[in-house]
Amino acid sequence: MNIVEAIRATDTKQPCITRKSWARWSKGLGGGVAIQPTNSPDGCIIESDVGGKNRRRWQPTAEDLVAEDWMPTRL
Repeated sequence: MNIVEAIRATDTKQPCITRKSWARWSKGLGGGVAIQPTNSPDGCIIESDVGGKNRRRWQPTAEDLVAEDWMPTRL
């Protein structure tokens, strides 16, 4: 699914989105990177087991924006 479809499919059990192609960076199970879309001044918050800490204001690449491998996930 595309990024818009993935965001619309989020709910309280899976409030984030990720890309299937990001699983290669994961140190554990799951996608390794989860993006939590918000309407706050923090923008989209990144949860990651790759870098070790959360980051604010995710900066997507053009490839991210047109990708069709987005899916809802949990933190």
